[in-house]
Amino acid sequence: MLKAALFSIILLLSTKTLYSDTLFSTEKTPDYKKILEKYNLKKVKEIGLSKFFNNKANEVYLKEYDGKFIILNFWANWCIECLDELKSLNQLKIQLDKLKITDIQIIAISDNTIDFEKLKNTYQSHKINDLVIYFDPNRNLMNEFKIHSPPATLFIDKEGKVFARFNNTYNWSDQSIIDYILSIKDQNH
Repeated sequence: MLKAALFSIILLLSTKTLYSDTLFSTEKTPDYKKILEKYNLKKVKEIGLSKFFNNKANEVYLKEYDGKFIILNFWANWCIECLDELKSLNQLKIQLDKLKITDIQIIAISDNTIDFEKLKNTYQSHKINDLVIYFDPNRNLMNEFKIHSPPATLFIDKEGKVFARFNNTYNWSDQSIIDYILSIKDQNH
């Protein structure tokens, strides 16, 4: 019992530290540009041919989005922070649609390997109406990009190169982060 309580305290303290610059911080608004630059990858990786699936159970490949700036997010139903981040990605999509920006593709992929209906219910219950449901039942993409556990988000430039990776949750609909994404979306890395 004492070990369990001690583990819970350590977990809470490490979570506070881990997510101190994220969506759930009660401190001042973080400088997203600085955070994004901090996580910018030094080594660019080109995307491969791993398949995943959309809401119609059709195979999808990242190569299909050549010429678009891709925000690739990995999430899981069991991850509360992931669900909040998913809502912010939905809000980002709404903002991009309002601005008539069509060269940014948001792909939020669940690691759900069993139950598509559960994914659909998650989207409905959290009012995520503007994102397509994608899932990676064999964890092909997760393995390709060495994602061990959600949440994780990758930025892929229009030439199909991954140039940034984020292993925390962020409020992707914050205006400062939208401005930053719009300022870098046309750059090749």
